[in-house]
Amino acid sequence: MIRRGQGSIINVASVAGMKAMADEVPAAGYVASKGGLIALTQELAVEWAPYSVRVNAIAPGFFLRA
Repeated sequence: MIRRGQGSIINVASVAGMKAMADEVPAAGYVASKGGLIALTQELAVEWAPYSVRVNAIAPGFFLRA
C-alpha cells in the first residue's frame, strides 16, 4: 500500500478495548488484545498518513448471549 501510495486498513476492535469489562464478564486477555489493537490502529494511522494509507478501526459494543 505504501509503495502504491494509497490504501485502506480496517481493524475490528471492540468497546472492550476502551473500558474495563470486569462488571460484565471477566476477560482480561480479550480486553488487553482489543486495547492493543486500538493503539496499533492509532499509531499506524499517524505513521502511514503521509503515504495516503488510511488505518481505521470499528469498535462494536458488547452483547450477552440470550
